[in-house]
Amino acid sequence: MAGKDLRKEQVELLRLEKDIKKIATKVAALTTTGGVAALGLAHAEVNALKTSIVDVAEKTSKLHQQAEQAAVEQGLRIMEANGTPKDPQMVVEMFKSILGL
Repeated sequence: MAGKDLRKEQVELLRLEKDIKKIATKVAALTTTGGVAALGLAHAEVNALKTSIVDVAEKTSKLHQQAEQAAVEQGLRIMEANGTPKDPQMVVEMFKSILGL
């Protein structure tokens, strides 16, 4: 398996993370503009949706981290970025902040 390139998979995970962030931002905007009431959604439904978004973001972040660790251990090619890796708990806190949780 040496020499296998996982950069394409990393890009897909990054796109997914970006899409989740867009969804979170839109849900947050709906809750602050009264859109939730206009759609007839209950407060509990909105909070359940927000919690689900945070859960998906956390799982995606952990998956990304695990894939990178496995790739490094197996000597596979991955994208390298400067800076520190994202801590899944930091990702959770960021999404909670966006969603007002």
